[in-house]
Amino acid sequence: MDTDHPGTNRMKRRHHKSRTGCTNCKQRRVKCDEARPRCERCTWRDDPCVYPPANVADAVVEEKATIIPRPDIEAKLVQHFLSHTCHTYARTLDDEPEQAALWTSALPAVAFKVKAASHALMALSAFCLDSHSPTEQPGDSIDYRASAELHYQQALVLVRPMIRNIEAASIGDVLATIMMLGACGVAHMRGRSDLSAVSEWLHHIRAFRAVKVVLRSLLHADYGSLRPVLRSAIPFDPREWSRLSETDREGATGLLKIIRETRSSALQLVRTAMDAEPRYSDTVMLAYNQALTLLQTVCTYLLDYRPWNRFRTVWHWPATISTEFVDLLIGGDDMALVIYAHWLACVLLLRNRWWVADMGANGIKMVASTIDPTDLRLDGLLTWPLKMVQQSLDDQKAGLFAIGSLDSMQ
Repeated sequence: MDTDHPGTNRMKRRHHKSRTGCTNCKQRRVKCDEARPRCERCTWRDDPCVYPPANVADAVVEEKATIIPRPDIEAKLVQHFLSHTCHTYARTLDDEPEQAALWTSALPAVAFKVKAASHALMALSAFCLDSHSPTEQPGDSIDYRASAELHYQQALVLVRPMIRNIEAASIGDVLATIMMLGACGVAHMRGRSDLSAVSEWLHHIRAFRAVKVVLRSLLHADYGSLRPVLRSAIPFDPREWSRLSETDREGATGLLKIIRETRSSALQLVRTAMDAEPRYSDTVMLAYNQALTLLQTVCTYLLDYRPWNRFRTVWHWPATISTEFVDLLIGGDDMALVIYAHWLACVLLLRNRWWVADMGANGIKMVASTIDPTDLRLDGLLTWPLKMVQQSLDDQKAGLFAIGSLDSMQ
């Protein structure tokens, strides 16, 4: 027997590369079990678990999650962000000049020096370009959706070590990056109706909340042009808002009028169903009740007052719900999804903003197709959100904008 080379005749173990694993496992060059919404490795490390969309998975450079540089396309994305995309966000903040300047000046400044923020900015710009109809881009053969997804995935990979090693000097850069990633997460859901898209977006909410823990000791620091980023993490204070008059309320039409008149009974129906179920643990019931109470508050200020910013009023709910409730949503808990669907009815009111678009309608339909239709506890709980989707479609056919003339501009 030949013993000079003991490993000569050893058979090489076959290895099947996973082309559909999550971006974390690809970067670490480890096998991904591809569990949804979070693979085993990401669950163990408590990392956001993001899967490349199937239509662009092969375009990601295998196991490195890097982007093949295309200076021509990247230059166009940056130019479009500065000339158009940033202004679509700033226009929603006209009554807050400091916040509007955040999008037109402060965030681009961070993107020019922080690679993760740069990819987030280009992803957001590409999502914006993708939202335009083909007739608005004659002769343009660039696949903006694929470009958006690639930059989005790269930004997600690069932001994780920034969060883990966060310090006072980098807090503004991290928050600016996550702020743009949060916007990407919403735009990323355009045209999608799967639970994994919701999970990815909620991971941004979780990351933003983790950074807020560091913020508590830094809120009074002077961060110059990035100060609005710090302020954006602070819940809004509606105590000085004025309540709508009866004349204003009676002047509402379509979806706004119907949601205003029916949301209380719809939310009460959900609460009654929750309270009638003895199998929920105290922790789960607390998470449900807090999320539903918060949603009632958001609806009150959105529909019965003059909020200083309707978009941020609606988004106050996902930004403030408890971590326990976020975990229930990511895990596909039926009752949590029902409450989420009722929040999405408010999102329908923002449908004319390009980055929101069909998020509300697709999300409600996703929930309806996800929950167990044989579960009698949930019987009738999605009737109201689904009716709001139909009303939204009717409004669009009738040429009614969602909320105010500003929506028609975006």
